[in-house]
Amino acid sequence: MVNQLEILTRAADDLAEVLDDARLTVDDPDYWGSEWFEFWRGNPLLPTCVMVDFLGNVLHVRRDATTFADERLTITYLPSWFAAALDAVPARALARLRSGPGAETVVAQVSDRDLAVPLRIEVRVEHATDTRIALFPEGVAPPPGISVRHAVPPQISYDARPSQGALTMRDGVDPQLLADGSPEGYAGIKRVHWIAPALRISAAPGVRIVPAELFPAVDTGFDPLSLDLTSGGVAALASSPFWGWFVMDAARRQDDTTRARSPAVVTSQQALDLQIERFQNVEALPPPGAPRRRSGAPEAELSGGEWTAGPRIEEITRPDGVDLLFLTPEAALDLNRARSDPIAALAADVTPYVAGIRGALPPNPAVPVHIRVDPQSPDDRFAYSVTYLDGGEPVDRPWLAGRTGKRFRLSVIRTPGVSVRAGLFFGPEGSAQIGEVVDFREQEVADLAAVPVAIVDHGATLRAGSLPPRAVTPTEIADLTVTAIGLLPWPPAQVVADLNDYATILRYLYDGKDLLGRDMTRLDLALTCGGVLLPEVLEVVARKVAHLVTAGDSPARRLAAAFAAVEPAGLAAATEAVAREVAP
Repeated sequence: MVNQLEILTRAADDLAEVLDDARLTVDDPDYWGSEWFEFWRGNPLLPTCVMVDFLGNVLHVRRDATTFADERLTITYLPSWFAAALDAVPARALARLRSGPGAETVVAQVSDRDLAVPLRIEVRVEHATDTRIALFPEGVAPPPGISVRHAVPPQISYDARPSQGALTMRDGVDPQLLADGSPEGYAGIKRVHWIAPALRISAAPGVRIVPAELFPAVDTGFDPLSLDLTSGGVAALASSPFWGWFVMDAARRQDDTTRARSPAVVTSQQALDLQIERFQNVEALPPPGAPRRRSGAPEAELSGGEWTAGPRIEEITRPDGVDLLFLTPEAALDLNRARSDPIAALAADVTPYVAGIRGALPPNPAVPVHIRVDPQSPDDRFAYSVTYLDGGEPVDRPWLAGRTGKRFRLSVIRTPGVSVRAGLFFGPEGSAQIGEVVDFREQEVADLAAVPVAIVDHGATLRAGSLPPRAVTPTEIADLTVTAIGLLPWPPAQVVADLNDYATILRYLYDGKDLLGRDMTRLDLALTCGGVLLPEVLEVVARKVAHLVTAGDSPARRLAAAFAAVEPAGLAAATEAVAREVAP
């Protein structure tokens, strides 16, 4: 029978390179972070780059490349609890004792251990870019003895952030004692919590990114011919598709033993925050090792800004594409009014569904457009341009747009894997309404090399088309189901709809979410308590109307009571957000 120690020893042997490099990084780092005390060895352009943070989470990067055109990265992440379980096997523990005393990382209780699993991420260039960067501008002669050369730009970049912590002090203890390094200050610490480390991978077109669990519970890519039937014990187990389950089970048992007696003074999250962003222009890619950039503003903040005269276009880049918002002056005015007027906020949310009954959009619609590309795909790319129009011709001053004809033009050149959709539901009438505002043109090409870096002619040669509506989400299908039940003229069905509202209130009181796990605002709660459900994502108007006309009650009185519980600042949540998390 294979025991826990044999399983962990075999896993430690398989990951010996990562564990040895991590130990060397802690014992002899090239440099360390002065704020969060992480250890570093190597850099993104060397064959090996390793980061071990204060808690012992390990990020190991192996780089194989002769040039940027054939670069390949193998990134291994070991959460601290898992790395400690492998480092505790006798062979590795004995080797550490022989090498003498060394630095040790902090032991902390792990609040997300089931999610904090070892990862292996493969990043490789599959289609090398044709772009070249001239070391000397055209027409400028290089100094004597210097040859004229063109550099291949990198198509892969990554940026790591170590664990970051915060602490609370016991009542009556002066935090200055801790800042002074006093023993009383350390004794006065009540709780320390560390958030998980993060890794952001930035890639240009032509790069494949494949993240996967290092030890999956069941290896779906298992090759039956690899099964070792000639030997037993741990070797046979390691060649089976269930090897990952045995490793993770043994590691969790070891971790339970290690932390059983440790008080939960220090807690941590160790599930890696993996972020993948795709740049459409290789020259815009940040260089390897560049500092972390701040994210842009979310759409809700942009569309909720003060109203300004004239049409405008909002653009927000994302890791998986870009979000656009086309605002006519009338649409911007309506959005601004919804921010300050509760009744206007409710009307703005309900009106799209009243119009949607006939497949149309409400008057003065703001038109959100989503361009999406799979960040892990090496075969897809897009270019786009947005243009202000007057009389069908481009204008360079936004306030001149739309005096006659359409106000905007959106031009897109894309590969087949890229989608372009309006962020609204509509039928043929709604499509015609959008066509009166936005002149949409696109071209689909088979090869990403045929996609230009930028569209410089305002899409004059592209084919005119129409924007398709967005797809229905599973949560909206669930909402439709509850709505259909609530509309049935049968008392038990009405009871089911009411119970759904009661359960929503209880769930909100527990963790601030609705029954489907979506965040609720105070406005959502107030409207639910008042009998009108206004969730954060789209809701079918029929259900709202059904609640408003509940027999024997006055909708006006219930609405007034609901809005009385809401502060004006909370009303901004009534505007649908086109993009939540963005990258520059």
